Amino acid sequence: MKKPVGLLLFFSIIAFLCLLGVKTYQKNKEKKQAEITTQQIPDFKFLSLSGKEFTLKDLSKREKILFVFFNPSCEYCQMEAKEFAKNYGKLRNIQILFVSGEPINELKKFSETYQLSKKTNIIFLYDDKESFYHIFNVIGIPYMVLYDASGNKINTYKGGVNLEKVFKDAQ
Repeated sequence: MKKPVGLLLFFSIIAFLCLLGVKTYQKNKEKKQAEITTQQIPDFKFLSLSGKEFTLKDLSKREKILFVFFNPSCEYCQMEAKEFAKNYGKLRNIQILFVSGEPINELKKFSETYQLSKKTNIIFLYDDKESFYHIFNVIGIPYMVLYDASGNKINTYKGGVNLEKVFKDAQ
């Protein structure tokens, strides 16, 4: 009587491990695919702070593009915003898109607090569907991705980053 129960338990464990292996394989495959798709600027749709739709076609064709995924309450994001404002002269040849899924009023306040709202090449975007995280394979905030004017990825910056590295890559 014990043999069938032991055999059933053994096969159940084997089936579970196989299922776990398949899930892990699929997850790794999806992650690699996401990394490949972000080598070029992926298709996206966000909203400007005025509520107007902003998509891939609205990007500058002459400037490098820097996506900055952030949260207004994130301490690292706030420190980086101060650095962006302080070093604005080094950023004039880059279209900078600050993207967040936080409420628009918080984004407006953030842009005004760090004196970024009146910079012509800095645009704040509301991710109303919280899709940036998935489209750009984000693993934490702040998270930045720099692309050249042709839409080819130059570099990805994860977490609190010394912006001098970003400035150097954007030259």
